[in-house]
Amino acid sequence: MGKVVSFELEGDLEQGFDVTAQIGLENTAPFVKFKGKLPANPSIFQKYTTWQQAFNSIRFARGSKVKHRKGKVGCNTLALEFTENFNAWLNSSNQEWQKVMVALKKHLRSNDEVRVIIQTSSLEAQRLPWHLWDWFSRYTPKAEVAISLPEFEESQTLTSVPKDVVNILVILGHTVTLDASDLAVHLDCREIEQLPGVETVILDAQVEELSLERVQQVLRSQPWDILFFAGHSHTHEETGYLHLTDKLKIRLDDLKDGLTDAISHGLKLAIFNSCDGLGLARQMATLHIPQVIVMRENLPDEVAPHFLRCFLKAYSRGKSLYTSVRTARQVLADDWDQKYPGIGWLPVIGQNPAELPIAWYELRQGFRSQKRRRQRPDDENALLDKVRTYWVEGVLEKSLHGRLRIELGLEERLDAIAHPWSMVWETPEQLRKYLAPGTRAIDVLNEMGKGGTLLLLGEPGSGKTTTLLELAEDLITHADQDNTLPIPIIFNLSNWKGRRQTFIDWLVQELNEKYRVSKALSLQWINAEKLKLMLDGLDEVRSDLRDSCIQAINQFIQQYGKTELVVCSRVQDYEALKSRLQFQGAIYVQPLTDQQIEDYL
Repeated sequence: MGKVVSFELEGDLEQGFDVTAQIGLENTAPFVKFKGKLPANPSIFQKYTTWQQAFNSIRFARGSKVKHRKGKVGCNTLALEFTENFNAWLNSSNQEWQKVMVALKKHLRSNDEVRVIIQTSSLEAQRLPWHLWDWFSRYTPKAEVAISLPEFEESQTLTSVPKDVVNILVILGHTVTLDASDLAVHLDCREIEQLPGVETVILDAQVEELSLERVQQVLRSQPWDILFFAGHSHTHEETGYLHLTDKLKIRLDDLKDGLTDAISHGLKLAIFNSCDGLGLARQMATLHIPQVIVMRENLPDEVAPHFLRCFLKAYSRGKSLYTSVRTARQVLADDWDQKYPGIGWLPVIGQNPAELPIAWYELRQGFRSQKRRRQRPDDENALLDKVRTYWVEGVLEKSLHGRLRIELGLEERLDAIAHPWSMVWETPEQLRKYLAPGTRAIDVLNEMGKGGTLLLLGEPGSGKTTTLLELAEDLITHADQDNTLPIPIIFNLSNWKGRRQTFIDWLVQELNEKYRVSKALSLQWINAEKLKLMLDGLDEVRSDLRDSCIQAINQFIQQYGKTELVVCSRVQDYEALKSRLQFQGAIYVQPLTDQQIEDYL
């Protein structure tokens, strides 16, 4: 389970900050609270603004290539100088501040996923890129930082009805730039529309004349999960402005009634993929929205769709909101920092501390209240951690060696299973079909609902086991975020010995020997259907026992109809068997194309 660290900063950079820090587990009261003082550093913001000016001069640079190159070199030097000074300040040997650092080191571990919330009313302090503090990279590399105001309260949301889509309101505002070109906001729109399981309503300034009344009306027209804005925006003093048209610039306060109504009906996240958005984040915080994502500085047009693509890809595939922002931030730094030094500093999460970050699948299923989560018992958390540590962090991540994951094609293969409802298919096309690009195993399993059963097939080396492990990673993330869900657990069927041992006895034995769960507790979990079984290596079962293994699995699912179960096998070995799994679905992982292999290498 993740941890939450909050720093309430009272004061300013001129006088220093009185710091109240708290640490707790997700969805629990803090278990430790301590105080300290961060010494004054009036020069640090000046160093930041010096970098800021250099960054903006690159974005709007005119003149020779030599001049532009010198500008980038200078900006990079300023970014490095700021980072060095910023860390010197935050690693201060000041005795009052050291109290805080000692407590952090005592209560946080390197494998903790940590949400850090900087609570301050100082706009200057909010503008600083706190994620650069190297204490995080040294001791808690899975940390991501958000900002908030010191005063907050839980959003008042109404009860919602179950659904299976994420409802997104997209507003595309004024796009004409200083050089008369257009911002590429329609690339952002395309990224959103391509997501599985979304429904969008688009207000486009290039299609209709946007007005304050029109936006208010659409905000109230239906429950929204996400509000997305692309176009021009800016912050003046502490107020954020959206440029709806070339003549209409509005404050978020002007939309207060519509936004308040939208939040009360379930709006959980606002994304402003636009320039200079800290003022927008502050105004949204006063409305008690759970989360908002903004850019702290001017955002280069060519970078904006890249950030959104990386964030949405991670978030819609089961990563937490904080991990998704951290992932997208790192991609920006890797791909764009040479051209725009410090570009990775721009994304900022605004967090309502009274709310929990919501997962994509929760948006899709209609969760509206943070009271949805209960605490999972310690023994269940221990099992979940074992599966994550060994299979995801140990096997999956190490096998990828830090490379980007390849999007494998999937084909539905209903002819591979004995369908439990004995359906008669009239044409081969109904038995086999290619699934839409971007479809993942988690999408197929989710469509089945509770008690889903899925067979994963593939050629040797095609990525079927990797697909199984990525599915496990998604399910672990879901189980972390919703403690009512069963625990995904991986077994290797090569250990199946058959004979007189029932499938339940085999599961109990594997849980005891591989995961150190007592036999009594293992049987209790199986009977209560608290486990989501993921079985790899059907083709590795001794050849004379494979048919009996399938029969044992079929008998199990007849008895435990709510237990979700996934089996993975080489396609040739499975097709050679007489028996067929009585599952709801089967997918075939298509072999890598030459282009995919070349891109990977």
